[in-house]
Amino acid sequence: MKYLILIILVVSCNTVKQNPFQSNYLLEKGIEEYDSGNYEMSSQMFHNSIELNEENARAYYYKGLSLYHMTYFDQAIDLIEEAIDLNYVDEKVYYMLGNAHFFNGNYEVAIEYLDKSINLNPKFHKSHFNKAIVFSRLENYSEAIKGMTKVIELNPPVIEKDSMIIGAFYRRGLYKSELGSEIEAIEDFNDAIKIDSLHTFAFLNRAISFTETRNFTSALKDLDRVIDLNNSIPEAYYYRGFTKRYLGNNKEAITDLEIAIQLKPNKSSYYYQKAKVNIILGETLSASIDFDKAIEFDPNEVKLFYERALFKMNMQDLTGALLDIDVAISLDSKNYEAYNLKGMINTRLENIETSIKDFDKAIEIFPDYAAAFNNRGGSKSMLKINENAIVDFNKSIELSPNYSEAYFNRGLIKCKMGNETEGCEDMQKASSLGMKAATDFVKRFCDK
Repeated sequence: MKYLILIILVVSCNTVKQNPFQSNYLLEKGIEEYDSGNYEMSSQMFHNSIELNEENARAYYYKGLSLYHMTYFDQAIDLIEEAIDLNYVDEKVYYMLGNAHFFNGNYEVAIEYLDKSINLNPKFHKSHFNKAIVFSRLENYSEAIKGMTKVIELNPPVIEKDSMIIGAFYRRGLYKSELGSEIEAIEDFNDAIKIDSLHTFAFLNRAISFTETRNFTSALKDLDRVIDLNNSIPEAYYYRGFTKRYLGNNKEAITDLEIAIQLKPNKSSYYYQKAKVNIILGETLSASIDFDKAIEFDPNEVKLFYERALFKMNMQDLTGALLDIDVAISLDSKNYEAYNLKGMINTRLENIETSIKDFDKAIEIFPDYAAAFNNRGGSKSMLKINENAIVDFNKSIELSPNYSEAYFNRGLIKCKMGNETEGCEDMQKASSLGMKAATDFVKRFCDK
């Protein structure tokens, strides 16, 4: 009989009895730990709470929240779904489930659950806010703007700082900027700054929008403010350098770009912008080094090879230019500008027939490319194919009626062919469009 009692006791010790009262006690203690940010401790307490009551839906939910904050999103999703299966449902539950799916990269599913949250409580602005962020990740900026607009409508601006409203204005500004609506974006950044005059990134992105609208003076003022607030943001120095370049302060631009590079040494675009400024300053060796560094950090960027090819062509390094433009074309075989530049390089190398093929390719890809027609006309004129050259110049002018080079080239051919009246008319047109070479030609050969 004693042995029987002992066996029963051992079995009982290995079985956790269901105790709803104790489960709820552990749940409340776990919530205290959760609210204090002790997520590992709270997770264990919620686990123990569930063991004492497998029907305790809130314990599943809060354990899911704890694991969510510990970035265990798969487990968090399973636990929150378990809470929902136990009929623990409100807008916050679906909101958190949507967030977990968002951080797991399941954007469409995230939207589905955030919609369920909104359906339960259409005024729950947090779900509108996060749904807008999900749409932005999907690059659906129109829907993202609608979401942030709803947040602003639900929770209008107040005198004291409200992070949700500031975020809504700020992010709506970002999304409008993505769609090219820079003036509207600036208005949203203005509203964010009115509520929080220390919002560094609202100043920064307003400055970027100012540069897009060519309001460089206002951009510079904002960028100075950003750097006053935080002098360790590389983008602020980059854009200030970019802005100073357009304001003609090129030496100061170099200083800012060098600081940006010190703060973020592997950013290709910083070296590229520095190269452009060094070209303006006549520092060609520095520009060459900057182009090399830009390509080192972004070896698949077509624009970098294109720009370095253009730079080398202008420096008379035609072989190097041809190598770079071939790389650009290998990276993007539909880049009509690259074929046009290759044609220009081959023209300088006196590979005239080859250059015509390059211009042909550029026109094949983009039939309305006025520059390629003009350049092909120039190559044909070098081969004395004058009538065909004029056809190309005509097309170039048709596509771009204020293209001074096309008028100049057509006028030159007509004069060579003995049609000086029409040739001088073209030269006068080119001169009226500001082309100095055409003005000089008119003075020497037409004003007689």
